[in-house]
Amino acid sequence: MKNKPDYYIFYHDQVWGKPEYDDQKLFKWLSLEIFHIGLSWQLVLSKYDHFMEAFDAFDIKTVAAYDQHKVKELMKNKEIIRYQRKIEAIIHNAS
Repeated sequence: MKNKPDYYIFYHDQVWGKPEYDDQKLFKWLSLEIFHIGLSWQLVLSKYDHFMEAFDAFDIKTVAAYDQHKVKELMKNKEIIRYQRKIEAIIHNAS
């Protein structure tokens, strides 16, 4: 894993390939995988902290309550991947 960023090495060593049974953590990783579609996983991981902040740590109940105002707010956030259909899919999955 030469020349890989620290966040990538952490994901590889601590998360990838390890069983997860916690619904909250599963929702977080499912949501990040949605952003991954068509993009590199490294890009998604590089924005991990920004996603956690923007999506209230992917708290399922909180995300399920997001409305169109919140979607517009997320679409203005330059620190995350701004793709409205992906954002709406994540909200739908939380519901």
